[in-house]
Amino acid sequence: THQTQAVPERRARLDAIGTPLSNLVGQWINFFGDRYREVYGFPGPPLHDPCAVAEVIQPGIVRTRRLAVEIDLSHGPSYGRTLCDLRNVTGKPPTTQVGESIDVDAFWDLLVETIARYK
Repeated sequence: THQTQAVPERRARLDAIGTPLSNLVGQWINFFGDRYREVYGFPGPPLHDPCAVAEVIQPGIVRTRRLAVEIDLSHGPSYGRTLCDLRNVTGKPPTTQVGESIDVDAFWDLLVETIARYK
């Protein structure tokens, strides 16, 4: 989902719509963008949840791979993290489709077109 960052040139596409919804989405992006810039140094915030919704609307927009996935329940520094067995270290069978990449242009086209529909 970090591939979908709302960098200025992508954000400009939303701003150009000029509807109440696009303005609201822009405000959310500004809020999260400030935090991502401060904490991670990102030029724009990634759009995590919209990536999941985009895959539901347009299957295949996210490229996935089946992996064994667990949630770390130990009391160490990775407590609560989702662990994907990329190298089959655990020997457990893959059970979950994990997103590895996204068609960024198709994602932004879908996002902009969808927001533009709501006046």
